[in-house]
Amino acid sequence: MDSRTKAWHRVTRTLLTLDEDQARTRANTASALMAGTTLLLTRTGSQPPEEWLYGETEQVEKAGRLIGFQTTRLEDDAYPPLPPAVGHARHATVPWRARLNSVNGLEKIRERGSELRRSVETLMPPDSYVSVTMRRRGLLEQSRIRDWVADEGNTVEDENDLVKANALCARITTGCADPNQAKGFAANVGQAVSSLSDMGEKTSLPCAGLPAALTLGGMLCVLLTVCAPWGRKPMLIPLAFSLIHLLVTGVMRLMGVHPSDWWILPPLLLAGAVMLGVAWTPPIWLPLPLLPFLLFAVFRWSRRSLWDDIMERPRTRITPPSHRKAAGSDKETRLGMLDMRRQVEDYPLQRSTLILPPGIVTSLALPVDDSVAARQETHPVPDVLSHDGVPLGTDQTGRTGHIPADQLYKGVAITGEQGSGKSVLTYGFMQWALAHRDDTPGSIWGQDSSVIDFAMKDDHAITAMNRWHAKHGTPSSRTVTYLADERYATLDMCGLLDGLDAARTATGIAAAMQYSFDDGDIRNDSLDVIANAMTIAITATRYQLAHGKLTSHSPDQPLPLGERIRRLSQDTECFGCEQAHEQKSPIGWALMALCGSDGQVGSARALGKVMRALAVEQPCDDTVQAARAAEQLYGRPDSKGRNTVNDRTLLERTNASRNKVRQFMACEHVFTPRRGKLTWRGLLGTPGEYHVVLAPHDGRSLPERMDRILGAWLMYRMWNTMTGMCQGWQAQGRHVMLVCDELSMLANSDDRILCQLHEQGRSFGLILVFATQYVQQFSPGLMRSFTGYGTYVTFNTSDPEVAQTAADRLTDSDGADGWTRGAVVNLPAHWAAVRTRTVEQTQPSFLVHVHDFESDPA
Repeated sequence: MDSRTKAWHRVTRTLLTLDEDQARTRANTASALMAGTTLLLTRTGSQPPEEWLYGETEQVEKAGRLIGFQTTRLEDDAYPPLPPAVGHARHATVPWRARLNSVNGLEKIRERGSELRRSVETLMPPDSYVSVTMRRRGLLEQSRIRDWVADEGNTVEDENDLVKANALCARITTGCADPNQAKGFAANVGQAVSSLSDMGEKTSLPCAGLPAALTLGGMLCVLLTVCAPWGRKPMLIPLAFSLIHLLVTGVMRLMGVHPSDWWILPPLLLAGAVMLGVAWTPPIWLPLPLLPFLLFAVFRWSRRSLWDDIMERPRTRITPPSHRKAAGSDKETRLGMLDMRRQVEDYPLQRSTLILPPGIVTSLALPVDDSVAARQETHPVPDVLSHDGVPLGTDQTGRTGHIPADQLYKGVAITGEQGSGKSVLTYGFMQWALAHRDDTPGSIWGQDSSVIDFAMKDDHAITAMNRWHAKHGTPSSRTVTYLADERYATLDMCGLLDGLDAARTATGIAAAMQYSFDDGDIRNDSLDVIANAMTIAITATRYQLAHGKLTSHSPDQPLPLGERIRRLSQDTECFGCEQAHEQKSPIGWALMALCGSDGQVGSARALGKVMRALAVEQPCDDTVQAARAAEQLYGRPDSKGRNTVNDRTLLERTNASRNKVRQFMACEHVFTPRRGKLTWRGLLGTPGEYHVVLAPHDGRSLPERMDRILGAWLMYRMWNTMTGMCQGWQAQGRHVMLVCDELSMLANSDDRILCQLHEQGRSFGLILVFATQYVQQFSPGLMRSFTGYGTYVTFNTSDPEVAQTAADRLTDSDGADGWTRGAVVNLPAHWAAVRTRTVEQTQPSFLVHVHDFESDPA
């Protein structure tokens, strides 16, 4: 989208605050940038007014950076929404009786300007709008304004702000839903922004001037044609009227009465037309060429809307300047002398065109925001952080804030409430990482690097990265896995592809499960029971994978596992095993081993007997270990082949473990070998872009709390893989950026791994970019680790404890530098306070408006 084309923009206040001298100096420049724009204030119901600005994007952005507002261009060049049922459009006009007030000095304009915008908003009734369309003054208008101001003040005009080069001509229009409130609305707004003693208003009739002029012209031609057969005497009637009017006007001027010049122009034009009629009789077809123009004008008028009035440019006066009779106050100068002139300059512009000084223009454009202006100080980006690194956004002065790339290994912590912009900022880090593989050294990032994103809340990161790839024309070679959607391949949750034997694989599963639940949920005895059940489950799963799903068999083919279990139904110890069936995942086999499947104890004992039989038929590490695990669970048969552990004892022993494993059956598809095609070793060892999505997708979601449990499970397996393969990666120039949009969903009561990621991650080449809304849910150890990251970013938060924690991290002097709890609470939307460092030292905290990396990728 071209920044030099005109479009509507939404306007919001920034944190920039200016002293009086800065405001005066910047107002002149900002006013020049506001030329050619339309300012629109809309109020819907009793809601606070919203501000919109029409103009060139580049131009209005520069003006905003100067005086303290920011603009967001509307998508597809749309129009801002007007309040419902709004109408009754009127525009402010300058009546003939208006005089320029003496309260018009620069200092007084500036003092009044600080409350000007609030006054205009107070005047706005429910469901109304105020628009101000501005333009530069013309060459003739400038000199006329100077003469008028000099006559009104009876002194030299140079000190008056109305004659400054950047004062603008403006047309003010209003509209509201209530016709009673519409009366006087435009006049009151015009009075608030002008320095005139009086202000009037007129009903706006957009697009009506052209059809009216063409209609009158056509009627005049017809009249002249019709009157021609009667002779030329009727033509003398309007001519006589004009001459009489001119004579009366001349007499009035001699008497000292000076009517406005517009009374002179129509008679002169009419006299000229009459003379033309006397000298030449027009043909009957003369009005016909005007007909197409008239039809176009009527068509345009029939399609009129409020936007025609809102966008109407201030009109230019082309007639000679008018004068008025000098009053007594006009004859007395400031030095006490008398000026005996009989006439002085009247209002020099067209009556619907007002003059706005630069201070008034900037006061109108600057939104009212007490919470920002009164409670938040400005904190610009330090010079050393204004270039090179990961861009975050712009500060109040338009300077871009960066995080040094060589400090990313210290970690990036992002906090803020919902919707503040945390996730959008994480997209910016991923986009920088993918864009700078080729132009950063291996000691910082480089080509041999990967981005792994844990999407816990939603999958908007996928959309944002799609836009980034489309914008830069880069091939999208990323891997996306949706845990909640069984149509997608996912990570091998059980370690079936790790190449370990059944016992070691089962021990890893049990440890991951213990880490995933809350502390104390799975204790030592339950852990051993789960490990034994998982040993059997891994062996059963690998048996399935090795022999496939057999529906028929020959003597030289093994029976399906479920069939072998059901054939033991005649065994009294395996009562009920005829209900057993093939399982889809190790979780299903583990639940059967823990007496939780169809057939309960009978199916579990039958599964144990099958494992012991496989250890004899197909002796290997897995089958032998599964047979031992079966003996640990169900007991070793005595000399007579009877069970040494009765059914009741077995159910009691496996009860707690069974309840834990059963929770995973609601999302069993996550653990199936059919989906588990990816491994952490493959993701970490292959540079690329990876998104692990635990958020809902396409109407599919994980059961309640299971996203947290599976997130912790994934984190445990990832860290175990890293400790085995990523030692020394940082020295080798290999890096992995871990991104998470909600860290609390990966954290649990056991904070060891997340703390170790920060403490030991540098040697592994890890770069952590973690965001969270729920810092208060962290354990004390994780809280200390998180707030100790090298870069700390906070958006606004309403939680006082979280705000105080952020303020303590940002301040250097116990809040004396402006970083207090209130400052964090009152941060505007999408503004972030940032604390980071360079190689030499920690830098002062600064404020930036974070770039929208989602809709406008960097």
